Amino acid sequence: MASGDSQYAAMSLCNISAYSCDVYQHSFALEAAESAVKVASEDSRCWSQLANVYIHLNDFDKAESALRNAEIWGDKQFAASSRARILRQQGHLSEAQRTFEEVIAAFQEDEGVSNAYCGLRDILRDIKKYDESIVVFDKALERFGTNSMCWDGKAKTLETIGRLKDAHELYTHASKFADSSVMILYGVGRTALEIGDLKCAKKAFKRTIVTAQVAD
Repeated sequence: MASGDSQYAAMSLCNISAYSCDVYQHSFALEAAESAVKVASEDSRCWSQLANVYIHLNDFDKAESALRNAEIWGDKQFAASSRARILRQQGHLSEAQRTFEEVIAAFQEDEGVSNAYCGLRDILRDIKKYDESIVVFDKALERFGTNSMCWDGKAKTLETIGRLKDAHELYTHASKFADSSVMILYGVGRTALEIGDLKCAKKAFKRTIVTAQVAD
C-alpha cells in the first residue's frame, strides 16, 4: 500500500478524478486517475477509480484490466459492482440486476456496497419498477443512514416519478453529509426550482458553483 505523501497525493488525484466524472470532464478524470495509479500502484482505490473512468467512457476492456488490479489489491466489492455496471451499459439488464443483488448479499456490511444499491436502482428505473427501487433504498438506508449516495439514490427515483417535494427534501438531507457531492447540491437546486422555491434554488445553485470552484 502507498504511505505518507504518496498516499495523500493518490487520494487527492482520485478525488479530483471522481469529481471530474461527476461534471462530465472525462479526459481530465482519466488523466488524474492514471496519475494516481503511477503514484500508488498498490492502492486499490486508484485502480478502482481508473476503472470507473473507463466505464464512463464505455472502454470496457481497459475497465476490466483495471478492475483485475483493484481485486488484486483488495477492492473485490467495487470490482463486482463495476462488472454489473458494465453489463447494464451493454444492455444485459437481467444479468446486471442479478449481479447487483448478489453483490449486495455478499457485501452487506461494506458501506461501499452503496454503489451496488445505486446500480440496482438504475436498472429498476430502466424497467420502470419505481416502487421496487424505493424499497431497495429503504433497505440500504437501514444500514447506511449517513451515506449520501443512498439518500441521493432514493431522491433521484422520487424525482423521476414526479414526487418533487419529497425528492427535494431528500436531496437537502443528503447535502448535509460530509461525503455529499456537487451533483447532490445541484439536485437540491433543480428540485427547488421545479417546486417553485426560487430563493432556495438560487442559494443551492450558488453553493454548487462555489463547491465546484473549490474542487477545481
